[in-house]
Amino acid sequence: MKKKVIAYDKNGRQTEKEINYIPFRYILAILLTAAETIAVLAIVIALMYYIPYFSIAVWITQIFVLLQIVNSNDNPDYKIPWLLVVLIIPVAGFMIYFMYYSRKFPKKFIRRLEELNDVKIKDDTAELALLERGYSCLQTGFADLQNFKYTSLSEYTYEVF
Repeated sequence: MKKKVIAYDKNGRQTEKEINYIPFRYILAILLTAAETIAVLAIVIALMYYIPYFSIAVWITQIFVLLQIVNSNDNPDYKIPWLLVVLIIPVAGFMIYFMYYSRKFPKKFIRRLEELNDVKIKDDTAELALLERGYSCLQTGFADLQNFKYTSLSEYTYEVF
């Protein structure tokens, strides 16, 4: 991102400069993601150390991830680096795979998103006009309310008696 900064040169003239910077929220998001990854890895390693059957579950999960990568329909140029990551970094490899591998949405989720896109937004200008008319009647002390009658919120009429 760029930010304009006012700077002064040797003669005291004021000039504007644009500087590039990384916003704090981006840095914070990266640090929190790294801290979360380290915390999850520490918990898994501790569980592998203290619970003997948990290490078997980790190895089964790693084999499942390897089979999933091999059987995926992705480009082999993407498969090989993921296989190397999972094989070289035993515990963290499949966790990184689960966190950062490209996700494919289920058909049910895609269908629901399409339904949300097809929803028509209700035009509520009539209701707003009715509310504004009622508010103006409140301001004038109901002097004009006798000429105003409504049948519903979406249909209103203005009649002269």
